[in-house]
Amino acid sequence: MQLTDHAELRLHLRGIHEDELSLLLEYGTQVYSGGALFIFMRKRDIPANLASSKQGKLEGLTAVLDSDNLDLISTYKNRRGLKQIKRKFKYDNTLRSMAA
Repeated sequence: MQLTDHAELRLHLRGIHEDELSLLLEYGTQVYSGGALFIFMRKRDIPANLASSKQGKLEGLTAVLDSDNLDLISTYKNRRGLKQIKRKFKYDNTLRSMAA
């Protein structure tokens, strides 16, 4: 998996560490929406053996990946984000580039 420049910037600005990202990618819930793959960390996805301080940092963590080559596009944190992700339009960006 490659990180885009935007993703590296977002990880740095939002204080998301590599170990948190790897836990998200390993245990998070995957949802395809809007032509992208979203990986969202629900409370029930967090391993029980983690320290409680680490659990709080992981809940709501979201990664946005390109659905074709699985490059990391962006990351953010929103505890209620799964509901919004599922509500996103089922719009595929590849159709836009074909029309241009």
